[in-house]
Amino acid sequence: MTGGARYGNLMSYKHYARPAAYGLCGSGAAKRRTRHQDGMREMLRAMFGHGECTTWNMAKISLRTGDASLVRAKEKEYRRLLLGRRDAKRRPGGMLDSGLVVRSGGGAPSRYRLSLHGIMYCIDAMDPDDAEIDGMARAHAGALPRVFGRWGELVSALGGGAYTPLRVMSKGLLLDNPRTAGEGGGAPLYELMSFLHAEYGGSYESIREPELAEQVSYWFYTFLLYPGAAGGAGLGGALGGDGELRGWYAGFLRRARGYYEERLRAMRRGLPAAGLRATSSAS
Repeated sequence: MTGGARYGNLMSYKHYARPAAYGLCGSGAAKRRTRHQDGMREMLRAMFGHGECTTWNMAKISLRTGDASLVRAKEKEYRRLLLGRRDAKRRPGGMLDSGLVVRSGGGAPSRYRLSLHGIMYCIDAMDPDDAEIDGMARAHAGALPRVFGRWGELVSALGGGAYTPLRVMSKGLLLDNPRTAGEGGGAPLYELMSFLHAEYGGSYESIREPELAEQVSYWFYTFLLYPGAAGGAGLGGALGGDGELRGWYAGFLRRARGYYEERLRAMRRGLPAAGLRATSSAS
């Protein structure tokens, strides 16, 4: 993980990173935010639309001016917000410590980009329109190649339904509630989501970005099993004729099936050992 940041899986985003991001960067109307929070959101918005940036790039994008003195002052502010204050008595953390932003590579000047957590927070907190999400997907194609890397195909196949999974996921609504069981219109939506969270359950505190990208991608495509989620095109339309992508998702389905078959075998072994037996009706 670059930049020293630590972030976890989707459950970690839901329960920790998203609430922490709102605490750090603010929420609600602008009048409720501090000047520092407004500055943080300016930086996030610049990276959201343009991808990897230096602090100078961010300042120019936010100010929309070529006045070097103004840009230099704004850049200094942004660098402090990224790195946090460093003085003898205290060191309040900066945005790099939050996991929303990561430093890209090495060398000078330093370049920064949004993490996947940062992208999800921006979708949730800043409510971008479809065109802004299109620009974000182009700028971050490498961060989520199975989704953003083929975003044009997804929008062509799903229309407005391509944006729905991102907006739902960014709010921390991960379809992990047992109440969603049976809402898949015959598809095992809840069971697949439960397996996905179990498969990545050991990565709550820390996960490599490529592994998080895989989890996010599985979640995105599995969401399309939800009735009406993709305007009728559904999962098949999203996968299209891409053989590699279909094979990748078929592997996920095989692992899910194996997981539940093993759970069933464990029940069959465990109940007799405990002096119990399964019956078809309550006694």
